[in-house]
Amino acid sequence: MRMVLSIALAAMALVATATQFPAFAEDPVSVGELRIMHPWARASAGHGNAGAAFMTITNTGGADDKLISAATANAKKTEIHETKMEDGIMK
Repeated sequence: MRMVLSIALAAMALVATATQFPAFAEDPVSVGELRIMHPWARASAGHGNAGAAFMTITNTGGADDKLISAATANAKKTEIHETKMEDGIMK
């Protein structure tokens, strides 16, 4: 019984730490005048249905651009959520 409990606790600790380290892309990517930096994603725990990916997109050109869609072959549904810093608070 103790052996089973020890193995179960070790497995849970391994899964918990493995999901805490996100995957990072090393180099920025430029598409036209848009620069994509710091993209990362954390693996979903267990058989989770939701995941998230994050990045910084900077427009280096003079004309405004608008992000109107996102897609991935790894999910049935993709949504865009914007966060921005205002007065030192992420909103």
